[in-house]
Amino acid sequence: MLDANQTIIVGSPTANTTWSDLDDKLDDVVVAIGPEGGWSPSELGIWQSLPNVQLIKFGPRILRAETCAMVGLTLLQSRFGDIK
Repeated sequence: MLDANQTIIVGSPTANTTWSDLDDKLDDVVVAIGPEGGWSPSELGIWQSLPNVQLIKFGPRILRAETCAMVGLTLLQSRFGDIK
């Protein structure tokens, strides 16, 4: 269950925000991993309608669903965790 205090990060190739643009004070973060081929426009619309959702661009690369989770968690750990 999602909490109102959580920031939900959703990968989208059309997003204007990158990982380096995220607020340094984020505390409770959820990374939503989409299906192979990415989120549909209607799914992205649903995500955008929710509070505390940040659409994030992973850059020009296309990631498989099973590797996207590892990449997302590694980026979060690098940015906000003890990997500096």
